[in-house]
Amino acid sequence: MFKGNDSIIVVCIAAAGIGAFVALWLLDFALVRTTWCAGIETTCVREWIGALSGWAAAAGAAVTIYVLWATLQHMRHSSEAQLRAYVAEESVELTDTKSAFEHSVDYSIRNFGQTPARKLIVGTALWVGLPSDSPRATHFHAKHPVGLVVPDQPFSGSLQLRLSHDMVTAIFKTEARICFGITIRYETFGKTVQRAKLFVSKAGVLEDGPLLFTDEGDWNEDVDPFGTLNMAAPSTSQVADGENTRK
Repeated sequence: MFKGNDSIIVVCIAAAGIGAFVALWLLDFALVRTTWCAGIETTCVREWIGALSGWAAAAGAAVTIYVLWATLQHMRHSSEAQLRAYVAEESVELTDTKSAFEHSVDYSIRNFGQTPARKLIVGTALWVGLPSDSPRATHFHAKHPVGLVVPDQPFSGSLQLRLSHDMVTAIFKTEARICFGITIRYETFGKTVQRAKLFVSKAGVLEDGPLLFTDEGDWNEDVDPFGTLNMAAPSTSQVADGENTRK
């Protein structure tokens, strides 16, 4: 909720509010509740000081409540960050199998977080366009549901890709690259979060790419998670077989 200089400002405001309350309470005690200042006989002054001390008390209480609320929010966000499901690759390799038209994506992933990653999906696609360009189209798409991956559980699998002649030609011309993605879903404090990570082929290795998508909200089964990576819907004429194994 607040960080760095913001926390210092909040503490200063709280200290000023509490200090003002204490000062006015002492003044109220001296002028109204005792006879130490007997020379001040004006009832109006005493009532004004008494009312002011009451307002100071209310302001001090409000500031204290705000500081407590902000502290709890900060603790909640910190706990949420620690409880997230962090799924990362241990290894992702792209290899030729029988010919240039068939490739194998061998991967090993692990959940390094403290929350189970549910409905995890791995998949591949053909990214048309050079790395400096935005993806224009996807001619190949395959995904394989993994399911639940508990914390610190290794998971390995292999996706077999069958490419058409046009796809292979585009890859050799560096007009397209094979992509491998991971989409995970996890919940913390009743909030559902989706994250996807993309790996782009280069020299036979799927290099670690940027985190392309982070969203908070309800999981939608009808929405293709790889659609968030600018990937088109899968083609019925092009199929990829997936085989996953838990260690």
